[in-house]
Amino acid sequence: MNRAPAHVPPGATAGSGSAAGPGGGGLRILCADDTRACRRLMEIVLARAGHAVTCVEDGQRAHDLFAADPWGFDVVVTDHHMPGLDGLGLVGKLRAAGFAGGIIVVSAGIDATEAARYRSLNVNRILLKPIFAEQVHEAVNEIRRV
Repeated sequence: MNRAPAHVPPGATAGSGSAAGPGGGGLRILCADDTRACRRLMEIVLARAGHAVTCVEDGQRAHDLFAADPWGFDVVVTDHHMPGLDGLGLVGKLRAAGFAGGIIVVSAGIDATEAARYRSLNVNRILLKPIFAEQVHEAVNEIRRV
């Protein structure tokens, strides 16, 4: 079940995580954020840590990639505020479809009701912007240990 994605779909970008895949120790991470700079930051930070990273611009695109290959990702990192399918909608759809991997939510602001909804969907971590590389690494490493 631990296999690297066979290709990068149009509209997505992938990091060079050479350690990812069978025996390499890296995770396959799907990142959804509507802000290009945030996607690029996640791609750089996570790929340098040896993970295979696929970044997309919205929740619907992330859901489409998951639906095409439900075993293709170990972790999903999603922005909360995105046009169309937002982070909460994406996480709900992923969990409803049986995704048991780790989920990290990133946001500039989440109210108590939204945070409770994420907790009810077993989100591993909510990171508030601005975020730093160390926070991302800590959250991913925490998921790896589970």
